[in-house]
Amino acid sequence: METNQVLQDAIAWHRIFEDRPPEAHLCCPKIDEEDLANYDEPGVPDEGGVSAEEKKRRIKEYEDRFHNVYNLSILVGLGRELAGEWLDNWTQAVEACLARCDTCVRNWHRYREPYLSGL
Repeated sequence: METNQVLQDAIAWHRIFEDRPPEAHLCCPKIDEEDLANYDEPGVPDEGGVSAEEKKRRIKEYEDRFHNVYNLSILVGLGRELAGEWLDNWTQAVEACLARCDTCVRNWHRYREPYLSGL
């Protein structure tokens, strides 16, 4: 892939990253720290009142966020000179989600190899 195309892709991915709900976890379906829904059973309504349809919607949104987070890992390869503040923002957001949520950690590591093999 040409450098110019990589930069254009990074710009598009970063726009998506900036538009994400700020409280939503990057690597799991949780919409905030108070979200205790069981996403391992998406077809079953949650005792906390989250419907199966809502859980499926949240899972789809998480999958989009997560794919975007992995795509933006290209910022690491671009380096600070090109990526600048974007790299800092991405790194801080990823580190924060991995520090506060065991599901985010599990998903980050579980899907890393399949993502890398698809590059």
